[in-house]
Amino acid sequence: MLGENIRALRKARGLSQQELAERLHVVRQTVSKWEQGLSVPDADMLVRLAECLEVPVEELLGTPRPESTAPLEPQAVLADKLSALTGQLAEQNHRRRRFWKWVAIAAGICGLLLLPQLVLTLLMLGYGLPANSSIGIIGGADGPTAIFVTNKLAPELLSAIAVAAYSYMALIPLIQPPIMKALTTKKERVIKMGQLRKVSKAEKVIFPIVVSCVVIMLIPDTASLIGCLMLGNLFREAGCVERLSDTAQNALCNIVTIMLGTTVGATADGQTFLSLQTIGIVVMGLAAFCFSTAGGVLLGKLLCLITGGKINPLIGSAGVSAVPMAARVSQVEGRKYNPTNFLLMHAMGPNVAGVIGSAVAAGILINIFG
Repeated sequence: MLGENIRALRKARGLSQQELAERLHVVRQTVSKWEQGLSVPDADMLVRLAECLEVPVEELLGTPRPESTAPLEPQAVLADKLSALTGQLAEQNHRRRRFWKWVAIAAGICGLLLLPQLVLTLLMLGYGLPANSSIGIIGGADGPTAIFVTNKLAPELLSAIAVAAYSYMALIPLIQPPIMKALTTKKERVIKMGQLRKVSKAEKVIFPIVVSCVVIMLIPDTASLIGCLMLGNLFREAGCVERLSDTAQNALCNIVTIMLGTTVGATADGQTFLSLQTIGIVVMGLAAFCFSTAGGVLLGKLLCLITGGKINPLIGSAGVSAVPMAARVSQVEGRKYNPTNFLLMHAMGPNVAGVIGSAVAAGILINIFG
C-alpha cells in the first residue's frame, strides 16, 4: 500500500524517481525499492517524503484521517498511532542532529580559542615562537612551503619538519576521512552540488596575474612562493609556451624534487634527527594538520547552513595545500554516501585556496618571526 501510494503521488506531482530522489538526497534506487515494496523509509524520511509530495503522513500511509467523530477502525487506529509516533521520532531526531551539529561547531570554535594556549605550551617545552611557526605550517600539508619557512626560521629542525610534512601529505586518505565523518551528518554528506559554470580563457590567464600582484604587494615575503605557483599556472593557461610548460611540469619538477630530497636528507644527522624532539614535532604536526582539516569541514558546515543546504561540507576538508589529493579524498568520501555525486571540481576550489592561504600564512610568519 505504501509503495503504491508513493508511486501514485509522485506521478500526480509530475516527478520522476530521480527528481524525487534528489529532493530527498537519496539515490534513485532507494525510491524504486520503496515503490516496489522491497524496503520502507524510516520515520524521519517518511515525514520528509510526505512534505515533498505535499500530503499528510496519514494519506501517504493509505489511511486518511476521517472527518467524522465515529470510532476508528482498528487498522485506522494503528495508522493514526504510527503517524503520531513517526512525527515524534522525526522531531526528536531533528533536535538531536541540531544539538550535535552545534556541539561540533562550538568544539571547533573552542579549538581555535585554545590555540594560544597551545603556543604557550610549546614555549614551555622550549621550542620558541620561530620553531612553533615552522611546526604549525605543517598543518597546511604543503611540503615545499614547510621547508621554505623552516629554512628561514628554524633550520635546525628542517629534516624533522620535512619528514613530518611529507608524511602527512601521503597519509591524507587515512587521516581526513574519520574527521570528515565525525563532523558531518549523513544528510550533509549526500548533498549533491550543481554543475560549475565554464571558465573563460581570459579568466584563466588573468587569475594568476591578479593573485600574484595583490598578494605580493600586501605580503612581499610571499613573492617566491606565490610567484612560482602562479608562474606555473600562467605557463599552462597561456597556451603559447608549451615547451616551458612541459619542462616545468616534468623535467624541472623532477630535478627540483631530487635536489630537494638530497639536500634535506643531508641535514638529517643521527644526533639531531633520532631524538625525542623529532617525535614531539611529528605529534604536533599531526595536531596542526587535524586542526586544518576540522576547520575546513566546520567552515563548510557553516556555508551549508547559510546557503540552505547547497554546499556539501565534505569539500571543506580540501582546504589544505595537498593538490589534488585532498580534493580526491572529498570526491571519494562523497561518492560513498551518494554514488551520483561528483565533488572533485567543487573541492578543487578550496584546495587551490589552501595552497594560496598556506603561502600567505608562511609570508606572515616569516615577516613576524624572521
